[in-house]
Formats: sequence, C-alpha cells, structure tokens
Amino acid sequence: MVALKRRIAETLVIETFTTADDLAFKIATSLGRYILTKRVTQALEAIPGRDRGARLLLVNDRPEEIKGPVELCLLKAAPFDVVVSDMARDSIQDEGLRFLHAARKAGIHRPTIFTVGRYEPERGVPPYAFGITSRVDELLNLVLDVVERVRG
Repeated sequence: MVALKRRIAETLVIETFTTADDLAFKIATSLGRYILTKRVTQALEAIPGRDRGARLLLVNDRPEEIKGPVELCLLKAAPFDVVVSDMARDSIQDEGLRFLHAARKAGIHRPTIFTVGRYEPERGVPPYAFGITSRVDELLNLVLDVVERVRG
C-alpha cells in the first residue's frame, strides 16, 4: 500500500482541502492555470513572424503544467524571451522572488512576470520584475508586451 501511495504521489498532483470554499478555490485556480497555459500558447503561436519563435519559460510547481524541473542553468543556456513564474511554489510564499534574485545573481536577465493567487496592487511590482498579476487576460497582455519589446 505504501508503494502504491508513493507511485500516485509521484505521478499525480494531489490536493487536499478542508472546507467547501477551499475546494472551490483550488478547482478555480487549477482551471485558471489551464486556461492561462492554453491562451498564452495560442497567442504566442499567432504572433506574425512566428518562424523566429517566441520562447516562454513557465516556472510552476504543478507538474501537469510544465515539462520538467527548471534550473538556473536551463534559463542561462536557453534564449527565453520571457519567464512566467508563480510567486508561491512548494508552500514558500516568495519562491518566485528567490528564483528571480538567484537568476540576477547568476547574471541572467530575462523579463519575468509573476502570477499570484491574490493580487494586491498596493504592494506594487517586485524589483526587477516586468509585471505581476492574478488575471489571465493581464498575463497574456504582459507576455505579448514583452515579446514585442524583445523582438522589436
């Protein structure tokens, strides 16, 4: 039984909830992330002159939404136009900022957009970040803005 639980935990994303509101929030968040990933991909594919390609790195703690673990060496080696990162990952509320600061310390400078569960405008945009949002439409606009600036 232990081996089965371990295998499930390694291949599936398991969420727990404590209340109906908590469950509703987690379902809405997961659907929002799915829609976000799909819309960003479609918008990037629709960019004129796409033959040059736009490269987006999605830093996320949801295995079903990313293809593999992200390391700074990957970011440094690949010519990503924009990085989209969750602010909170693995229960660490400022993990996105830690990633951004580690990247800058390593000499890696890429436009970075943070996604958050609840946006607090009074806190502003974190230093060295291109933007921060909790809305799919705003994220799409920020990504397209970065691609236009990078590509000229």
